[in-house]
Amino acid sequence: MFGRLVVRPQYPLQPEHQLDLGALIEGAVFHGETELVMTAATIRQLTRAWGPDGIVEFLDGGVMHLRYQLNIAALPRTCGG
Repeated sequence: MFGRLVVRPQYPLQPEHQLDLGALIEGAVFHGETELVMTAATIRQLTRAWGPDGIVEFLDGGVMHLRYQLNIAALPRTCGG
């Protein structure tokens, strides 16, 4: 048993199905604490799947913690001389 599990979006090219909800439930049941890395698409998917009350229930129980990550697609660019 892990003390903490981090679940990130698994399918970034499928905006409607970014999370593996089975892995998220497994983390909530079998691991001490689950941190979910959220994007705008994962918030929509989770809200459709569980509804606001379901999300609040997980958060209030201390089983799941949320961390928001901005969707910023960029390439690093360096200026050389």
